[in-house]
Parts: sequence; C-alpha cells; structure tokens
Amino acid sequence: MPEEVLSQFPPTKFYVSEIDPLRDNAIQFALLMKKAGVKADLTLFKDYVHAFCLLDTDNKLGVSEFGHGTTLSIQGFLELLGR
Repeated sequence: MPEEVLSQFPPTKFYVSEIDPLRDNAIQFALLMKKAGVKADLTLFKDYVHAFCLLDTDNKLGVSEFGHGTTLSIQGFLELLGR
C-alpha cells in the first residue's frame, strides 16, 4: 500500500498473538503505518493464540489466562474512541 494512503489512516492499536497465522502481517502493517507517520501502537501477546478473546469466557470451557489480553484490548479500543 502506498505511503500516501497509509498516512491517512487514523491512530491504530495492534494486538497481536504470538501464535497467530496473521502475526507477521500485522507487525509488518504496523511498521509501515509508523513509517508513514501514523501513530501505531503494537502489543505482542506472548504464548497467546489467534482470536484469544473468544476463548476468554466466564464458563468452564473458557481459558481464564486470556482475560488480561482481552481486558487490554478493550481498554485500547475505548481509548481510541476517546472514552
């Protein structure tokens, strides 16, 4: 994507799982946005899997260890919304 297009993106937060088929693409895109002058924050969750927030549930089938990542993701989204 051309830098002149990337430079028009709004501030963006990337939450990337270490075990994720999209990990490298997300990191590369975040770096391209930063190079284009866009505020792009990148958080890499070590030992997390793709779509971890779907596994963080209050029922017995959930994986409570993913709760921290889910909370950080929600907080970051609310920050971007100005809340």
